[in-house]
Amino acid sequence: MKGLVNIPVADLRREPTFQSERVSQALFNTPVELGEEKDNYVSATLPDGYAGWMQKSHLFYPVSKIYSGKRLKVNVPFLSVLASDKKKKISILTFNTAVRVFRQSGNWLAIGSDEKVLGWVRRDGLIDPAKLRFSVGDLIKKGLEFFGTPYLWGGISSFGFDCSGFLFTLFDYFGRKIPRDTREQVKVGEEIPLERIKPGDFLFFPGHVAIYYGQNKILHANLRGGGVTLDSIRKSDKNYNPVIEKLACVKRIL
Repeated sequence: MKGLVNIPVADLRREPTFQSERVSQALFNTPVELGEEKDNYVSATLPDGYAGWMQKSHLFYPVSKIYSGKRLKVNVPFLSVLASDKKKKISILTFNTAVRVFRQSGNWLAIGSDEKVLGWVRRDGLIDPAKLRFSVGDLIKKGLEFFGTPYLWGGISSFGFDCSGFLFTLFDYFGRKIPRDTREQVKVGEEIPLERIKPGDFLFFPGHVAIYYGQNKILHANLRGGGVTLDSIRKSDKNYNPVIEKLACVKRIL
């Protein structure tokens, strides 16, 4: 049975209770494969392979056929969704959410899930993924837009990221697929010595991952800093982060 997420960000829980660990998240309109139902929850498998339980009320289901047409992506941290009067705010979508466009009126688009219209958004808040330019510089520049975004275990949205979710979301926005979890991300790419590191390389630590910004700095979502920060790995710098002392390996993904 197939379904679609019907809220801005839905939690995927390890067990079918609100108190259970959040293992990941899914953004509005994400297609999910659904199975067993238990009380207010249904077992769900996300497109990235993560499996767990989601609240039934956070989903449209059953969906007989997944829309195969073009979707646009949210290209800003938060995008307000307005009612038909284009004044009243009725929802908010987060970065990298993929939506279906139903119609256009000037600089406004009527958007929604694959199933139905949600509301109206400004055209400049969306981008056609096919027109996205990609380079390491583009990736890091986009990542810096989330400076200060809170740390959230299991998070993949502008409301909060965990370390692997931050990089997974950035890469996914640009159409580059990497594993969702740090344990799988470390298996990708070529291992290189720290002396050869360049912007875009991944630095792995026990239970943590960061991307190299350049100039002896790393960009990462980290609990120590409270969210997305740009930290130095040079001990003499004021914003030095001692996490570098626990470096496990450096991987060249790109």
